[in-house]
Amino acid sequence: MNYHAFYIDNNLLIRIKDDECHCFTKENNISILYNNKEEVIGYNIFDYNFEGLNEGLVVLTRELHEDINKQLTSIKQDLLDFDDKDYFVVGYVKSIKKHQKSDKLNICQVDIGSEVLQIVCGASNVAQDQKVVVAKVGAVLFNGTWIHKGSLMNVESNGMICSAKELNLVKESTGILVLEDNYKIGEPFVA
Repeated sequence: MNYHAFYIDNNLLIRIKDDECHCFTKENNISILYNNKEEVIGYNIFDYNFEGLNEGLVVLTRELHEDINKQLTSIKQDLLDFDDKDYFVVGYVKSIKKHQKSDKLNICQVDIGSEVLQIVCGASNVAQDQKVVVAKVGAVLFNGTWIHKGSLMNVESNGMICSAKELNLVKESTGILVLEDNYKIGEPFVA
């Protein structure tokens, strides 16, 4: 979910499915977004005032979840399930090897506490023994990008090592965000 307080009239964007929006309907202050199969893929709630929301990526709390479902009930929409998974976590780069088909890509083995993920990364500053922020498969970046399990030049990649810009911490950045050593591997990353 993304919240835009200043330039889009207190708009809360909720993505349910990673798909293109082909049409929408509007009921009260909520736009319902549909794909080309007429399935609901998300909602835009305008003039949304929920105390404590900051611009950008929103961490879903039980209170926010209940309030969103109250809004959806008012327009007779299905309720959203509560997903409290940690999609942004602290990772530790255990090893790196160069991608055989690219000078710019590295294949990283990243420990996120519960498992080790293979992530293909193109950042020039990624290195072994760094603590980094990992967007796990299913994460949605502040700009709406949905993180998929995928393949880069025929090498499987299971997540993304994030830059400060991708986390909406700065406007410009070069390379990934390298964390201080006091961060614990596997803990949720909250900016």
